[in-house]
Amino acid sequence: RVELNYSSGNGHKTRARSPSIGRHNSALGYTTPNIRILCFLHNVMKGNFTYDELVDAGEQAMADYLLT
Repeated sequence: RVELNYSSGNGHKTRARSPSIGRHNSALGYTTPNIRILCFLHNVMKGNFTYDELVDAGEQAMADYLLT
C-alpha cells in the first residue's frame, strides 16, 4: 500500500501520490463496481491494462529483476 498525499501541489502540478480514480477494467466505463481509488502514478502506469494485467506485469518484472 502507498500512503496517498492529499495536498494540492503547485498550480496544476499533480503529485505522484495524489488520489486518482481508475477503472479496474479499462474497457468498461466509470461505474461503481469498476472503479478504484489509487495513487496518480499507479493510474498513469496502469494505462489501458486491467488491474490483473498490471499485477501480472509487475510480478514478471520482479521475477526478471531477481534473475539478473
